[in-house]
Amino acid sequence: MSRTVHVTGVGMIPFAKPGASAPYHEMGAQAAYAWCALLEGTDACFAPVLDMDEAPRRPHNAARRSFVDVDGVTQPAPAPRFSRTPERAAPVSAPGQDGGAILADWGWDDAAIAALRRDNIV
Repeated sequence: MSRTVHVTGVGMIPFAKPGASAPYHEMGAQAAYAWCALLEGTDACFAPVLDMDEAPRRPHNAARRSFVDVDGVTQPAPAPRFSRTPERAAPVSAPGQDGGAILADWGWDDAAIAALRRDNIV
């Protein structure tokens, strides 16, 4: 059973429950940027799914400083942020640098960690 949904500033949009006919599939027929252009700034409950290349560049995230650059690596900013707490992100470790410490923290013994290092797993 298909129906339409009214979005203020946009008008009627076809909508159907998953597994229903054509209107539901029409939602996937348009590119994500087309839906962003149509729905952002309206009363629709809407947010695009973004990758780590896109998310920091979104106006909403940029205005709120939601991402920071630490040693050339973009990462989510620390949260929550309070007015009297300085914003600091931890330095980024090299891939694999902390593997042994993490495994030890999870209860792995030194011999098992050494074996993983010997086999170039960690």
